[in-house]
Amino acid sequence: TAESLDARAYIDRAVELIQAEDFSLARTYLAPALIHPRLNRSERARAYYLRGYSYYAEGLPVSASKDYARSLEFDPDNGAALVALGGLYHRGEGVREDPETAFAFFASAAEAGQPEASLFVGFALLEGRGVERDLVRAREILTAEAEAGNPTAMHYLGRSYRADFADDPEEALAREWIEKAVAAGSLDAKVALGYMHYKGELSDADLAEAVRLFEEASAEGSSTANVALGH
Repeated sequence: TAESLDARAYIDRAVELIQAEDFSLARTYLAPALIHPRLNRSERARAYYLRGYSYYAEGLPVSASKDYARSLEFDPDNGAALVALGGLYHRGEGVREDPETAFAFFASAAEAGQPEASLFVGFALLEGRGVERDLVRAREILTAEAEAGNPTAMHYLGRSYRADFADDPEEALAREWIEKAVAAGSLDAKVALGYMHYKGELSDADLAEAVRLFEEASAEGSSTANVALGH
């Protein structure tokens, strides 16, 4: 109907305003859409997610968490809302930090096909954050994401072969994947490679190469590299 089309047009306009970072005005368009009786559950879930995102973008995580939760009431498989709410529980923003709850949301989002959720699940299984540590399963997930070209997954996969995570470290594989992550643009991986040279994980310790990598990462904006250089 014309009324339902108007409500959908309001949502589309809100998306444009969010992209333009006019979050307050976006919410004025979302307000009538949220209560419109003719929107289906999926559309209403999307509208609540968008308003939650607008709140989060303005530094209002409590309001964001409420809207993300409402989104999931209307569509429990809304991948964007699952990832967003999982992130809040992971970081303790607007809600109590809860690794187990964060993992549950990310696992559900991964099942719904959200790539960033799969990456988090792999990371959590690698570190045992919110779930029992499972190195084999972590590597399966991270390998799939790394082979799809994700630099962060390449970095985490490389970490999984280092002594901090593996009972039987495989330095060659660690270096291979971390260097791939560096080539793909990961600053965190560049810092990690620097530490591997610093600690002598690759052969003898190479302080000069470590410093070179730290300096490069620092120049590109890595605060972790700044700390390493200061040390």
